[in-house]
Amino acid sequence: DSMTAVLFLDLDNFKRVNDTEGHKGGDELLIKMVERINHRLREQDTLARIGGDEFVILVELVKSKNNIENLCEALLETISKEFIINGRPQYVSSSIGIALYPQDGITPDSLLSNADMAMYDAKNNGKNAYRFYHRKLEAHAREQMDIERELRKAINNQELEIYLQPKIGLDCNQILGAEVLMRWFTASGESIPPDLFIPIAESTGLIKKIGEFAISSAISLLEQWQLEGIAPLKLAVNLSIIEFQDEHFIDYIIESISNSSISGDQLIIELTESIFMENKEKMSKTMHKLKHYGVAFALDDFGKGYSSFSYLQLLPIDYLKIDKSFLQNVITDEQSAAIAKCIIDIGHNLDLAIIAEGIEDQETLDYVSKTHCEMAQGFFMYRPMPSDSFTKLIRKNSHAK
Repeated sequence: DSMTAVLFLDLDNFKRVNDTEGHKGGDELLIKMVERINHRLREQDTLARIGGDEFVILVELVKSKNNIENLCEALLETISKEFIINGRPQYVSSSIGIALYPQDGITPDSLLSNADMAMYDAKNNGKNAYRFYHRKLEAHAREQMDIERELRKAINNQELEIYLQPKIGLDCNQILGAEVLMRWFTASGESIPPDLFIPIAESTGLIKKIGEFAISSAISLLEQWQLEGIAPLKLAVNLSIIEFQDEHFIDYIIESISNSSISGDQLIIELTESIFMENKEKMSKTMHKLKHYGVAFALDDFGKGYSSFSYLQLLPIDYLKIDKSFLQNVITDEQSAAIAKCIIDIGHNLDLAIIAEGIEDQETLDYVSKTHCEMAQGFFMYRPMPSDSFTKLIRKNSHAK
């Protein structure tokens, strides 16, 4: 009563090896990895490479699901050990999806596609993991496809809209600018939350179109305010690592600024800490290229991920956004207050301006003022609002002076 399994294996961060060691180094790593995998397989198992860093393993005559789990754990472990490439240590991890014959498919195509789906499930669950195919994955994949299809239409029909959340200067208590946020309202008026459509946009490459829309909307608003004689404000646009690594996208930003009447320093690009995981030299070069046009950079969600202070010195960052999770208990909990103060001090010592986000009450606002944060944003002051509401607000403020 034995079973047959198809394992779909994909490396998680192989691109980084190619970036740092060149394709020859990447190939060398793949060859060494295949030796390690073969070492774990039996005579009757079959290993095939089907794409750049994608492999399929056919495991026949296995006694139980447990044996397959043991094999997957052994594979994950052996692959994640250090590789020496060009005399330097390199690390990769892998994600494995498993489809069983005959319950998960009887044709090679259906088994491969279901194992592939399970592999993506492993990737989405933090990588360096394995997952078995199950029916729910298909429903989930179909739902993702539906959203993707609707999102493509929404982008073409201009159903996406930008909302602005004001940023307040803590010493002058004035609005200094805003963060540009994406909102999607369907034709029927239903709102699709960003945490649902942004990950899909990132995985399908649609994020670049959304990013272009955000940049062009921000610039045209800044030009409109300039014509009205409103004192210059700064708008911050969030970019994903996918957009930021795309040279065409960077050229698009530069062209948009050059063809506009605004000065580049009115634009802030917000990046999350995931930039630390990428090729630092390349990131730094791209950032300096944009800096040449005045663009500033904010590091979002600082302290939540792989913060490394050395990168803060390497990369030309201007603003540090302290995440609301660090500010939530500063009033009641000494430890939270100590951590928040530590992040704020580090930012100030590196000459960065601190933006406190997610402010929801007067006490937290007082705390970030007292610790000399430069700016704050949050529901306590203003919720994100449509751009015309924001325009009315700043008109009122500029006339009040």
